[in-house]
Amino acid sequence: MNSQHSDTLPGEWRVVILVTLIQFINIVDFMMVMPLGPDFTHDLNIPMSDLGLIGGSYTFAAAASGFFLSRHLDRFDRRAIAIFAMAGLSVSTFAATLAVDQVTLLIARICAGAFGGPASAIGMAMIIDVVPPKRRGRAMAIAMGSFSVAAIAGIPFGLELANWHGWQTPFYAIALCGVTVLLAIYLLLPKMDGHKGKHEGKPAVGVLSLLNKSLTRWALMLVVVSMFGNFLLIPNLSAYIQFNLGFPRERIGELYMIGGVASLIGMQVTGYLTDRFGSLGTGTVVCLGLALVLWYGFMQQPDLVWVPLIFAGFMVFSSARRVTQNALTSMTPEGHERAAYTSAQFAFQHVSTGIAAVGSSWVLTADETGALQGMVLLSTITMIFVLAQPVMMWRLKQKLDRRPVQ
Repeated sequence: MNSQHSDTLPGEWRVVILVTLIQFINIVDFMMVMPLGPDFTHDLNIPMSDLGLIGGSYTFAAAASGFFLSRHLDRFDRRAIAIFAMAGLSVSTFAATLAVDQVTLLIARICAGAFGGPASAIGMAMIIDVVPPKRRGRAMAIAMGSFSVAAIAGIPFGLELANWHGWQTPFYAIALCGVTVLLAIYLLLPKMDGHKGKHEGKPAVGVLSLLNKSLTRWALMLVVVSMFGNFLLIPNLSAYIQFNLGFPRERIGELYMIGGVASLIGMQVTGYLTDRFGSLGTGTVVCLGLALVLWYGFMQQPDLVWVPLIFAGFMVFSSARRVTQNALTSMTPEGHERAAYTSAQFAFQHVSTGIAAVGSSWVLTADETGALQGMVLLSTITMIFVLAQPVMMWRLKQKLDRRPVQ
């Protein structure tokens, strides 16, 4: 790292904690919409069939903003972009409380996604800036653990707020939290513009210019393989467990709680092992573990007693493989293109998860009892993507090892 700028960098843990809070707010903001669907149907006259559009609008807006803004983010101070993005996300989330129909809610959610995408991207770029590769696995695991915390605490608490005071209340709370994090970034972080010196004399970096580089193409393909494989099954987990395996509906919340806690712990352990033994070795073991869970839990017909363990195993290994993948791919961008890369990465993640969720609906059908037909085929496709990840990680690491020292 250039010593000219090193004194301006904040402490690693301060950045990791603030980025984790940014990610947490983003995830809760995104995940809260679908559980509130019945409230939207009752109060805003939104058809149940259109709820997927409300949920997906955030994702695709975040992907679009990632594509369009990727070539500009590295031109500015990271702290300033984080403040701007969190301000936009907070205002857009608050605007959802003013919605009176489907159109106004959709506009608010599109705006939230447009700001939420850059907020997540710039946060990960900040981690890459300040955390060296030998400690980056744990840092990534902590930031990504926000997803599990959102599932364990954020969403249930938000739903309770909605039950007490109406569907607008969770959005008030998220907007307030966003402003609080914005103030924390302003007060606790110095300017983070050391990367701008590395940008001088070089053309703006966007998605297309990133894709011209073989190293980045492999990294982004690895991201797609990881996310696409996970989200072929994730949207269908609840239905499969209830209607195919006979797990009682009243215990689904308990199951997700167990899975969330297990994945949170598993990600932290994976981050430690990644720093200790490397992302390739750790990632290979994790993917083999997930393949075993897929084979027994989804391609066989397991006994009901094994369902909690299967669900927890799927959550642990699915999230852990993303930790190893992110630790490795974070080494691909150069100093002047980190925000561009993380923005492109989040865009590819959003698009691949959306396509996977839609694609799974083409493979699966439900019989008269609600049981999903086609799960063996879908699980086989997922397993192919899972087992492809270690091969792609090995190839990417080879390319990284041959890259000239900057």
